[in-house]
Amino acid sequence: MSKQLKNIIIFSEVYSQGNYRDASANLGMSIATISRAINELEEDSEVQLFINVKGEFRPTVYAHTLYERLTVTNTELVSTYNLFKSDSHCVNVLIPPQLSSSNLVEKLVEYNQEFDVDLVINEAHRYGSYDEAYTALVNGELDFMLDGYPNKANSFISEHIGEFNVSLIASKKHHDSISVNDIDEKTKFAKYSWLGQTGDYFHQYFGVTPEKQVGFVTQNVTNYFQVVKETPFIGICRTDILPNLEKHYVYDESPFMTANMYFVTTKAALHNKPVVKWFYENFKNSDQ
Repeated sequence: MSKQLKNIIIFSEVYSQGNYRDASANLGMSIATISRAINELEEDSEVQLFINVKGEFRPTVYAHTLYERLTVTNTELVSTYNLFKSDSHCVNVLIPPQLSSSNLVEKLVEYNQEFDVDLVINEAHRYGSYDEAYTALVNGELDFMLDGYPNKANSFISEHIGEFNVSLIASKKHHDSISVNDIDEKTKFAKYSWLGQTGDYFHQYFGVTPEKQVGFVTQNVTNYFQVVKETPFIGICRTDILPNLEKHYVYDESPFMTANMYFVTTKAALHNKPVVKWFYENFKNSDQ
């Protein structure tokens, strides 16, 4: 530790304790050592930091200013250290249930091969609202999320990483065909639940509000397709996987919408966590 940095730490403790005696006890240093450190800082900065007024120890306006600036710096240092502690061999991510995790797995394999490590991706987190998910990003509980919407708040980074077409699907047991013309307020839907929201696409593109949507809600992809297969409920899926569904489902080959996908994280995580930056750059530069 440089002498200047050591003296600054001593000053911070003296200021917060209000006297040399308590600062000496906390730091495990003699009062003489502390006094010498303060004198060296005063000589270096050419200002007086503490004065003795009728036996009362008082900080000067210069001491107030310096301490306030150090407090900001200390907060940043603690935040950086907490991010460092959370930068382990496990990355916590959140992805929509209807989005295949295959691309994420491919990038996991690339990362492990590139750095010769055994990184673990944990996508077990589930949150009841966007506020909960964003709070988890801010406090480091969540490293990044993939979502259909960007977060434009100043502390976040949202990078558009791709888009995919979405089509209607239905069970061959109950439907001969399906198209956008079949959707009305009487339609029953199979819906995903995502961050407290359900049926947004049906509302956005067909005008059926969530409170009028009747059907089945799930967060599980396997359950979702099983529900569509066994019931009259109408569902949605990525257009590019429709050929894999011909055995049990009918579908509209023409997509009714194009969904965007964003990589969402905090500026702090992107700056301080190399693993988050790696995934950000690799999602950013790849075709989804």
